[in-house]
Amino acid sequence: MKFFPFLIGCFFGASFFISCSNASNEQPAAEVPEENWQPNMYEPSELVVIMRKMYEDNLALKEQLIAGEVPQQVPEGYKQILTAQATNPDELGDLYYAMAKAYLAGYESLTKADSSAAVPTYNAMINTCIGCHQNYCLGPIPKIEKLYIKP
Repeated sequence: MKFFPFLIGCFFGASFFISCSNASNEQPAAEVPEENWQPNMYEPSELVVIMRKMYEDNLALKEQLIAGEVPQQVPEGYKQILTAQATNPDELGDLYYAMAKAYLAGYESLTKADSSAAVPTYNAMINTCIGCHQNYCLGPIPKIEKLYIKP
């Protein structure tokens, strides 16, 4: 009676070793020559590229405003936030476009502000960025918050 469970255990053990040894006899998948290998890299969408540029520009603008200089015009290409291809275009709705237009209007207001109103106008413009990102893409909010100018 004790022999039967032993026999079954041996059978399962042998089948395990046989199946493992058969797996090693299979041909490996064709390897791609190293000179032709391309990593699968993340490609940011048009909108991401524009917003990253806007962030860098706003860092410089922050320093410009601290120095007392007010920008004269909205940078070229910012209006593309209304037409650029997003990572998930189906997720953008009326709220996104309203916030994008509010950002552009805020920047336009900044170009017309006198030096005493420039910092609050700029901070309101940054609030627009955060408000939009609270609805669409939370990840950049901590980074965007660094753009504020403390009064």
